[in-house]
Amino acid sequence: MSAVDAEDAAGAAFVVAGRFEDDVAVIRRLRRAGQTPALLGAVAAGIPAFARELGEAAEGILGPVQWWPNDHTPEIGPSGTDFASCYRRRTTREPSYPAAQAAAAGYLAHAAHQRGLHGKDMPRWATSTLLGDFALDAGWRQVGHRVTTVRWQGGQMVPLATD
Repeated sequence: MSAVDAEDAAGAAFVVAGRFEDDVAVIRRLRRAGQTPALLGAVAAGIPAFARELGEAAEGILGPVQWWPNDHTPEIGPSGTDFASCYRRRTTREPSYPAAQAAAAGYLAHAAHQRGLHGKDMPRWATSTLLGDFALDAGWRQVGHRVTTVRWQGGQMVPLATD
């Protein structure tokens, strides 16, 4: 992004999707240019390191998160908030998406085993876990999961909506 691009950003919708370092650099350039797009999003904004790198410059930026803990009781395993509470008690840290994903995979594997499901059954099985809905297509691609959008406010990621 050039200085001219940054100057033209005011009033526009601007989404950055690159490597983490690139997303941070683009946001820094926009902020230094004093231009604030009407809508500003970055893929990197979905992880806590984004605000650690940018500080106040992260404010108001939207980003995708693969998982946001909520109180919904899934068909398999604990709710996201129950999992997060247990994780914090055991590790004294916030659970990452990979930690939640690994837990959900374990709960799914256990439930599939208990139900006597085999590989051929998986594309027909729709359920839910602490990550939300779970379903696979015939090619074993995840089609049941939805990403949550967050906005950085007061130095925290705040979900715009959860399922």
